[in-house]
Amino acid sequence: MFVRGTSAATAQYAYPVDKVQLEPVPASAVSVSGATEILAVTNARFLVLERSFAVGVVGNQVRLYEIDISSATNVSNTANLALATVTPVSKRLVLNFETLKAQLGGIANLEVMTFGPKLANGRDSLVVADNNFPTADSSTDRNQILVFEVVPQ
Repeated sequence: MFVRGTSAATAQYAYPVDKVQLEPVPASAVSVSGATEILAVTNARFLVLERSFAVGVVGNQVRLYEIDISSATNVSNTANLALATVTPVSKRLVLNFETLKAQLGGIANLEVMTFGPKLANGRDSLVVADNNFPTADSSTDRNQILVFEVVPQ
């Protein structure tokens, strides 16, 4: 957490990153999973775009989570998380983009999101995008701009 308009950090929280979704081919090849974007919903709730990549697997596996820091331990003064007892942020799956893969013809390297304009019904819109500048040798690299209606729960 930072004080808006400054570089002063006020808190840090442990975030449990998902394991890589699919095994690389070959198994010794590079694979990685991590958060590519965090968007504040309130002072305690955030949307997190998390992406998994493995060499030899077509496309990326992308998930959208809502996290809550209100019960999490501030670890900014913790020297070694492995030796500490901490409560990580709570994490709830909002959307597994795998469910949209067939409709979209694949999922690109989604890595940014922002709230868009209010919709006619008064709800927020959420824009998730990537600009991978497609190449002839890739069937999944593409510019994708996905817009969703945010339905509060």
